[in-house]
Amino acid sequence: MKKITIFLFVFMAFALAACQGDTNGTTEISAEELETRLEEGRILDVRTPTEFSAGHVPGAELLPLQDIQQNESSYQDLDRSETYFVICQSGNRSSQAVAILEEQGFENLVNVTGGMNAWAGDIEK
Repeated sequence: MKKITIFLFVFMAFALAACQGDTNGTTEISAEELETRLEEGRILDVRTPTEFSAGHVPGAELLPLQDIQQNESSYQDLDRSETYFVICQSGNRSSQAVAILEEQGFENLVNVTGGMNAWAGDIEK
């Protein structure tokens, strides 16, 4: 009986550990980590044009979430195998954009958690 109890305990521990994995497959990094990885991919800023013009990560490309949601042609020219760091103001819109783009076959999307609120690097206007 003791062996069965130990076996069940070990089995449940492994089962619970397996359930702790990332369920949506989305990679996330902090704004601080993005500063060290800028050369590894392109930056897509999914905020509004007004927010973008007020200041953005140097080299970022504007692709508003609203365009992604309403117009597939807004991202048709993007290489689906390239790495994209997706950023917004706080991380909410960028996570929505990542979900949509993943459904459309993009393979290497990285959500920047904290967004521009957490960005401490240089700002381009």
